[in-house]
Amino acid sequence: MNKELTDRQKRILSIIVDAYVESSEPVGSRTIARKYHLDISPATIRNEMSDLEEAGLITHPHTSAGRIPTDGGYRYFIDHLIERQMLSPEMAVNISRQLKHEIEWIDGLIEKVSCLLAGITKQAGIVSYPEMKSLVFRRLDLQPLDETHVWTVWTTTTGFSTTILVDMKSPVTDEEIRKIGNFFNEELSGCQFSDIPAEIRKRLASRRDSLFQLYELAVRMGEEAVRKIGVARLCVEGSSHILEKPDFQDISKTTSIFRTLENRRELLELMKEGFDSDGVRVHIGRENKREEIWECSLITSSYKVHGNTVGVLGILGPKRMLYSNLISYVDFISKEISRALEQWI
Repeated sequence: MNKELTDRQKRILSIIVDAYVESSEPVGSRTIARKYHLDISPATIRNEMSDLEEAGLITHPHTSAGRIPTDGGYRYFIDHLIERQMLSPEMAVNISRQLKHEIEWIDGLIEKVSCLLAGITKQAGIVSYPEMKSLVFRRLDLQPLDETHVWTVWTTTTGFSTTILVDMKSPVTDEEIRKIGNFFNEELSGCQFSDIPAEIRKRLASRRDSLFQLYELAVRMGEEAVRKIGVARLCVEGSSHILEKPDFQDISKTTSIFRTLENRRELLELMKEGFDSDGVRVHIGRENKREEIWECSLITSSYKVHGNTVGVLGILGPKRMLYSNLISYVDFISKEISRALEQWI
């Protein structure tokens, strides 16, 4: 859009977005004139709507005289016209209470947040599990399971820990396991998880003594652990809400959306756009990279622990959604999960 809207055009666009979100029906000039008391004639409103359509902000479906917002119209509305709605004090307290109590492990917290998002917004609620790959390694604890398998507990400097079963491929002794643990804790503490294999290989390249075999075993353990830590993990709740929307009565649209929700790796890539940025991000229609969800909007926000971004959460639903409320919900819940994790760790 090349020219700035007049105040009247902004008002009409805002009315069209609000009315269409509320009714799911195209909005006509007579409806605007009658319901919103703009003190201008339907003919004048039609002229303004024609200019908004020429600017690519609204369109008329099929032969209807009414208009609906385009992706660009929703974008302009969110960037320039939206009035964020604050959560009621009662709802804010209720959400905070649910995230502070009855949670005994991180997976339980992630599931709770996903259910909260879905239940409050009536959209699909999506939360990624904390991503350790980008965090800093602090300690490794090892427990042999049998000759070739070792339980490994990896802990970050922020207090997150994850347990991974590592297949060493060949027998290892208790003494070798002890030495591997000492090596990780003494030489690699403070290293980012994703850099661990490369750091060990640097040491491996310069050794041809008795430690060479130990470093080879450490590389094997580090590479398998980092590979498993990097596996995409998402919790998705409330997918059934999609079926309730009049926007998705076309079974082919619904099937495409469910296919995206089931593909966790691709969904996580969509969620992580702008992963390290602050605040809420809204991807509307074709702003989403996956064609399967061009009929949807994705609202996301990262969550942090002690200033480090460790995950992302959000909702997926039709473009025709109440952005003023839903953006506030996503923003508040992302801050609450950050607080809950920081108090827990």
